[in-house]
Amino acid sequence: MTEYYVFRFLPILLAETIVLWRMKWASLPVSALDALLMNFASFLGLMLGLGPYITSNGPWGLTLFCTYSILVEGVVLLALERHPARKVWLTSAAANLVSTAIIAAEVIFSGGLRVLPDNHASGPASWLEAVGYLASLLFWLQALV
Repeated sequence: MTEYYVFRFLPILLAETIVLWRMKWASLPVSALDALLMNFASFLGLMLGLGPYITSNGPWGLTLFCTYSILVEGVVLLALERHPARKVWLTSAAANLVSTAIIAAEVIFSGGLRVLPDNHASGPASWLEAVGYLASLLFWLQALV
């Protein structure tokens, strides 16, 4: 289970560093440090018990992961007191939307996302439903921001 999270930690850290930097959070090294701090807090929560629930529930697990990450990482960025709350939450939402999209793409293309029961054939219907879940996640996050 630990390898599962470590494998995803580094690409997410890189993606969120770039998002923070492009949103003019700080310089690239400071953005990398802040991304490391906020992802470490999320990583601890996943290791302490939320991880198995997220990895076993398909699209709803991804939704839970994104919501959890936005909240935890937003609080960490608020604690750093570098920017006003509006910028903190926009940055946290954008960074976690990107990282959740990366994880969703990996899961979908590896065939690990099951959006239909096992008695249905996987095919275009399951792909369309997976895309629908991802689109609803994106819409929901946009409504929050």
